[in-house]
Amino acid sequence: RDRFPYGFTGDGAGTPGLLNEVYQYAEDHPDMVPEEARKNRRGPELLKATISGILGQPVDYYILVDMFGFADIIDAMGGVKVKITQPIPYGLRGDVLPAGDRVLKGKEALWYGRSRNNSDDYTRMGRQKCLLAAIAKQADPQTVLTSFDKLAAAAKRTISTDIPQELLPAFVQLSGKVKDGARIDSLQFVPPLIHTGNPDLELIQKLAARAVAGEREAS
Repeated sequence: RDRFPYGFTGDGAGTPGLLNEVYQYAEDHPDMVPEEARKNRRGPELLKATISGILGQPVDYYILVDMFGFADIIDAMGGVKVKITQPIPYGLRGDVLPAGDRVLKGKEALWYGRSRNNSDDYTRMGRQKCLLAAIAKQADPQTVLTSFDKLAAAAKRTISTDIPQELLPAFVQLSGKVKDGARIDSLQFVPPLIHTGNPDLELIQKLAARAVAGEREAS
């Protein structure tokens, strides 16, 4: 608050103050986070606090996934099936992911989720949600068990978290509920509901509280 009395506004002309800049800002400015947070943990710590403040909801833990390693996890699964609704150009050589039902390898899945060609950020976000939902659905026990060594090696290179070890059994139990067909809802803060360049934080917090309350009632 002392450094950014009007909210995070970036650190110079090259950084307009977007949410995804908070991570790197914390890594570059150790004074912005608790003293015990070491390098490569400062970004997640400040990002947790920032998102918690925006949503008006507690954010207890994080899972950080390296995107290139994300491709390794998909390869370890044997690929991921997705339905591509329109061709997606990707890469520097003019490659294209054709429309239709496809089994994507890791690199292709990464492009599917990240390609900016002929699409805006919100379209890309939609593809990312579809990709994550497909992975959650297809990472069945048989796939995990038969590919365990490859998945474990890829995860070790790719994933970091501050979830305490003693809570892992509870998270495993939660993942079991997800695999049993639990409904996954999402709340998107995008136009016309929220104008991202000048967000209505009060409305964001109200919508977040309503969504969380609804989930509690459903459970």
